[in-house]
This record gives sequence, structure tokens and C-alpha cells, in this order.
Amino acid sequence: MLYQNFYIISKIDSINNVYLIYAKKKDSVFKILSLKEDSYDCAKIQIGKSYDFKLKSLLRIKELLGRKVINSNHVTGIDFYGTNIAIEKDSINDLHGSDDIKGLCVK
Repeated sequence: MLYQNFYIISKIDSINNVYLIYAKKKDSVFKILSLKEDSYDCAKIQIGKSYDFKLKSLLRIKELLGRKVINSNHVTGIDFYGTNIAIEKDSINDLHGSDDIKGLCVK
């Protein structure tokens, strides 16, 4: 049984030093960014599994993980630790981070 606060992982991709984790919740798709970090002896995030993440918008807050972020509805992407990450306006209107994720591991 899935709980309403859980996100189902639909895809995992990467660009340079950043993991892109795509998660579905109800009818919405969320793009979660995570810095590539080596983590051993951890619960790895898996496609098709569900997780209770606490997501933080990267476009609606002023700072996450020490990085300044622009608060604008007209942004096409952000610089995330030196990597340009695009917003997919046709399906994803925001980018997210989470303190629950380190690399591809659930904390």
C-alpha cells in the first residue's frame, strides 16, 4: 500500500556531477537534484520504489545547501554546483532538493 506522502521513482539520470531523480506523486512529476557523492552501506534509491521524501523547491527558496537560488517564474534552469539544470516546462515547473537524499542514497 502506498501512502499519500510517498513519491514513486520513475527515472534516474545524471549530468556531470548531479543526479536527476524523477519521482511521481499522484498526477505530478518532480525533478529532484542530488550532488553525486560516494556513499557506502546505504539504502540506494531504486526505480519503481516509493519513498517519503521531504522536498524543497529550488526556485521558491533563497538558499539551499549554501547555494543562492533565483526566485522567479520565468527561470529556464539553475546552476546547481556548477552544472546547468533545465526546467522541463511541458511536464516539470520546478526543481527540488531534499535533505533526505545524499547521492543516490536515502538518509
